[in-house]
Amino acid sequence: MSKVRPTRSATEDKLRGKDVLAYLNYGESATEAVPVWLLLGGQRNADMSRTADSIDASNKSSGGWGETYPGIRNTELSVECIQGKNDEGYEVLKDAFNKGEAVDICRYAADGTAVRNWYHITDLSDATPHDDMVTYTMKLAGVGKPKEYSGLTSINDVTGLISSNSQSRVTISKAAAADVVVTIESGTITGLKKGGSSVSSSNYSIAAGGKSIVIGSSYLASLSAGEAEFEIQVTGGRGNFEYTVTITA
Repeated sequence: MSKVRPTRSATEDKLRGKDVLAYLNYGESATEAVPVWLLLGGQRNADMSRTADSIDASNKSSGGWGETYPGIRNTELSVECIQGKNDEGYEVLKDAFNKGEAVDICRYAADGTAVRNWYHITDLSDATPHDDMVTYTMKLAGVGKPKEYSGLTSINDVTGLISSNSQSRVTISKAAAADVVVTIESGTITGLKKGGSSVSSSNYSIAAGGKSIVIGSSYLASLSAGEAEFEIQVTGGRGNFEYTVTITA
């Protein structure tokens, strides 16, 4: 009988920090609906905080105790990375900071959960110690409510729009058309209309148990340049809503 070394059979139930990573939506033909996720390289941490302003409602009838309620809620993401030579992610972040533009960031964890939001960069700093690696740190202030995901198998499962506004839009090019993916938070997608008429089901597909609709790139490329007004049919939840695809030449 051969000698063997037994291996531990217990299932890991702890989430390690190294398995939580921040990604930037940046790449060829990247959009909010069809993101291209670029890993921010050399990460040391990607810490998220959720806070709420404190509203003091204490008064003479509070029984001598303070009475506090939560006010405006905020999220902040703090990221530290070792900076690589010709670091593309860092250059994109620096450009966004210089222009005062928000960035689309997703923090993905190995347990299949993710948090995605638009963020404004409020601090972007680097450190250059003589006895350590060059690093950069940044603080990102969330814009509105973040989108939370679960049951994912990879970062590439994070698609669709972050916003749940009743009317949304995206811009695509006829020359490099890509599928447009729209994901809803509640209800079930049942169909698609354009100009009041039903769009053939051969031009779109419904996925994720009715939570997402994928409008085909070839169909979009066949439409005339300009604004294409769609109505996404939804039962339950928020109900039907308008979606605009601006098509450029």
